[in-house]
Amino acid sequence: MGVVGGPVNPFKPVSVLVLVDIDKPSALDKYPGLKSIVESTVSWYTGPRCPKCEEKHLEVLEPGVKFKCSKCDVEFTLSEAKRGVAALVTVDSSTAEKYIPGTVRGGDVELLLNNYQLIPPSLHPSGVKYEWIKPFDFEAPNLGVRALVDSEVVSLLEELGVLKPETTRTEERTEKSASTIVAETQEKTVRTTVTLRKLGDSEILEVKELLKPFYVPEHRQKLCLYLAGHGAYSKIHPVSKNRVQRTLGITLRELLRGV
Repeated sequence: MGVVGGPVNPFKPVSVLVLVDIDKPSALDKYPGLKSIVESTVSWYTGPRCPKCEEKHLEVLEPGVKFKCSKCDVEFTLSEAKRGVAALVTVDSSTAEKYIPGTVRGGDVELLLNNYQLIPPSLHPSGVKYEWIKPFDFEAPNLGVRALVDSEVVSLLEELGVLKPETTRTEERTEKSASTIVAETQEKTVRTTVTLRKLGDSEILEVKELLKPFYVPEHRQKLCLYLAGHGAYSKIHPVSKNRVQRTLGITLRELLRGV
């Protein structure tokens, strides 16, 4: 038996069911906000964990009774084992789209959408039965599943390290804005301190002679674009570039007229 995360009502998705999967039970002591949520909503125990290192990959010595940790080789019984924990919460569709677009992992905790979790009385591959911590309440609003508002989701994600705290995000935005202003100011300073060179008459004529072989009557566009780009790269004043273009054009028209 299982439950699937996603829109509560696919035909009118006002809220979204989120699966909370806690691999290591010590996470509940590490994250008090998470612990408060789990204790106030539908939740259950999942598979056994090593009592020493909380590893979930175990060798089954006796199904549902005795196990051996694949990580630290500790042998233990079900009564000695720790257990994984799972829980259910709902959030608004807009909140889910913004913060939980799919699987979100924070340390040993996963928030799951478009995924599923087995629930009691299902049997874990280790032979252990899933057990309710707080079962569904069919007489309570939302069946006893806690609905988290936007700010609670943000607080949880901050606690899990998925989101940076708002104060940090604000400081980063402020620092970014300040650095942007400094960069723009420096760029503006550089632009204003660049000296553009004006070509003398002899240089204008020299450039004209160099460009004459490449000029095609009635097709000055490419030549002018090249001249503008190369002139900018070489820091030539626009007035000088215009003089070259005018001189080149007038001279060629005179040549075409036979003057």
